[in-house]
Order: sequence, then structure tokens, then C-alpha cells
Amino acid sequence: MTQATQFERLAQAIGSRELNINELVSRKIDLVQRANGRLNCFTTIAADYAMKEASRVQQLLDEGVYLGPLHGVPIAVKDNMDVGGLPTTGASNALAQLFPDEDAPVVSQLRRKGAVIVGKTNMYELAAGGVSPKYGDVHNPWDLDKSAGASSSGSACAVAAGLVSGATGTDAGGSVRVPASVCGVVGLKPTFDLVDARGVIPGSYNIDHVGFLAPDVFGVAAMLDAVTEEFALEEVMGAKWDPRHVSVHVSNLAGLRVGVPESLENEPILPNLHSAIARLLAVLQSSGASVRRIELPDLSLTGTLMIVIHAVEAAEYHRALLASRASDLSSGVRHLLALGETVKATDYVHCQRVREVVISQMKKVHEQIDILVLPTLQMGAWPAGAEEIDVDGKSENVIAAITRYTPLFNLTGQPAVSIPCGLSPEGLPLGVQLAGRPHEDAVVLKAARVYEEAVGPFRLAEVD
Repeated sequence: MTQATQFERLAQAIGSRELNINELVSRKIDLVQRANGRLNCFTTIAADYAMKEASRVQQLLDEGVYLGPLHGVPIAVKDNMDVGGLPTTGASNALAQLFPDEDAPVVSQLRRKGAVIVGKTNMYELAAGGVSPKYGDVHNPWDLDKSAGASSSGSACAVAAGLVSGATGTDAGGSVRVPASVCGVVGLKPTFDLVDARGVIPGSYNIDHVGFLAPDVFGVAAMLDAVTEEFALEEVMGAKWDPRHVSVHVSNLAGLRVGVPESLENEPILPNLHSAIARLLAVLQSSGASVRRIELPDLSLTGTLMIVIHAVEAAEYHRALLASRASDLSSGVRHLLALGETVKATDYVHCQRVREVVISQMKKVHEQIDILVLPTLQMGAWPAGAEEIDVDGKSENVIAAITRYTPLFNLTGQPAVSIPCGLSPEGLPLGVQLAGRPHEDAVVLKAARVYEEAVGPFRLAEVD
């Protein structure tokens, strides 16, 4: 048995009535208000809304109604998802400030399980471009001069800084997993279409996923459990959740086949990351898994496929906006949408056909293995605003670097989770991905949980 993780301890304290939800949420709101000036991770701080929600779920608890491990837990929602009564801005000047009457289904499902939303998080503009000109850049809580990652950076930052215990995000090419990696938290991209995406401004219809971020594997698993009947938290934990008992359970991975690419040894990634992956594989082996070297499809294609598909589908969705309010869009968004409008239909269809080949290739890979291990990124966080970065002595374009390993699983729709696995020479978090077959999210999270139990949960960033 190991010590319960941060999310578990909080859930246990609430479920056992040791912690008052009103007091907890009030403290978190105060922390958000004090820290957001430096971190810039929230677009909306919903203090009154959050306190009303806290009172509602505390009253339920007082009446003997316990809704599960999300009951009373403060979370944040990425600002491309509707929360009834709060603005949905997409972090863009081009959208009139909308106050939807209804929650997106994923939001209503989280609230139905007792989660308390404290605000909306900053993001790349429309999840289709770079830094929002309306709200500015999110600062990495480990180093304010470093990038906090991609589109779901506000959510990752808020979790890493301890402002909330969980957050939602969207991921069309790594936008949950990349911020999770550089901020030192767990980021889950579930199986495609497992989580209802209605009420969410999409980056792309066919490769965008609604995902979750938390300090630990239990947190993302609890949020996924809340929003779909296909997945059960106990499949990861090994037992039904009960706040009165410590549920930490070291799982047996006997029979699990773990694959690692043969080419990884020659990839331009930090030596620290090579060591971290070796440690991860050793942990999984000690728990009964077998490890084998495998050959992957050409990953150099996946970033290009993701960008073309994303651009075309974003341009179609935002066609009216581009025609009527192009001047209100950042140059990065205009460039992406313009690219999408100029791609020939035959080229788009060709990309989809190549994507089908990649999916077929990955199905063959998974005839040999159950889960695949890859870096999330080659490195830790890079300087904010940089266009070129140094990776172990080699210069590389930022976009190329951050889309090396993550888009593959958007194209295939496979579940993939980024977990913290150590620090760079600069002392910044590094992340590694575990990915599995579609609809085997529990298998992926169980393996991630075993690793987390063995090495201990990653610490949060130190924020005053």
C-alpha cells in the first residue's frame, strides 16, 4: 500500500465529512484571485457561481447524500465549453460574449456528480491558433518565463498551481497532453467520441477530443467515470471507491504487453527522458508486464495530417466568423483558417485515406502489444514565444517539436494519457504517454496508476 494521492485525499476528506465544502471553495477562490494576475490561467473567475454550487453540494452532504469522489471538488472548465450562466469566449475577440443558458453535457455530468466549477480557463484562441490576443499568454507555474503548452494550457496551469483539483480540456493534436507534460500534471485524452462534445467549440470534428487534467491518475479517472457509463473507476483502482477506506491498491499487470518503439533510442530527446522511460518500463515489468520493442508507422506524417485535417474542419466550422469578423481574429487563427479554405477537397480526402492507413498500421501494432509507451514531448517547457528550441543540442522548430508524438493518437482515436515522469536538467517537468486500443481507457489508466503508486505522485508547482 502507498500513500493516497492529492485528489484521493481531498475526496476522502470531503466524503468523510472532515472538510467543509463551502470553506474549501472559498479558500480556492481566494487563491485563484491572488494567483491569476501572475499565471493568467483564468478568463472568468466565477466566485458567486462557485459559492452557490458549494452550498448546494454541501447541503446534499449534510442530508446524507454523497455523489462520489467528485463531490465538492473544485474544478475549472476550458473556455470553449458552455457553462450555463457563465460566458463562453473561446478566448477570442471575434466572438460576442455569449452567456449560454445550458451546460455542455460534459459539464452537466460533472456537476451532477458534485464537482464545483470555480471558473473558465484561458486557452489558445478558438483552440485553432496561438496565444489569445484578448487574454494573453498563460504562464507556466514552474517558471513564469516558460510556455505552459498548447491550447489547454490554462487548465493545466490551474491544476499544476493547486488552484483547482481538476479541469477539462480539448485535444486535437496534443492540446491536453502537451500542457500536462510541461506543467507536471496528468492529462487524459480518452477514446474518440467517448465523451460527449456537444456544447464545445470544436477545433476539429474528427480528431478533437474532450479530455481531463488532474494532479494524479485517480483524478482524471474519476472525471472520466462521471461522464460516461462505458468506463468505471473501479477498473483502475481495483476496488469500488469508498471515502471511508484508503483505496490505494497496487494492481497486478500480469499478462499486460507493453511496447516501446525501436527507434526511440535514436530520437532527439533529452537523456533525462530516456532514463525516465527506462524507469517506467522497469516499474511495469516489476508489476508483471512484459516489454517488447516494436516498429511504429512513420510519425513524421502524423503532424502534417493533423494540421491539414484540423485546418480544413476549423475553417468549415468558423466560415461565417472568418467572413464577418476576420479583423477580430489573431493572425495565427486567420492563417490556420485561410489554410483550411485553400486545401483542395482532393487533398483533404487524400489525408483522410492516409489516416486510414495509419489506423490500420496501429491495429497491427496492437496485435503484438496492449499499451504503447512514447514521450509526450522531447523536452520540458520551452521559452514563451520561442519559434525555435534547443533539444539536447539540436535546434528545432517549436511546432514540429511539440507535434512529434501526440497527433498519432488523435488520428487513430486511441486513448492516451500523459503522466509526469521526472525533471529536465533545468528542473522542469517531463511527461511520458501511455496509449492503448480504442475503448481500453481503463487498461491505459491502470498501468499509469501502477507507475504512479511505485514512484509516488508528482509534486505540484510552488505558487505563493
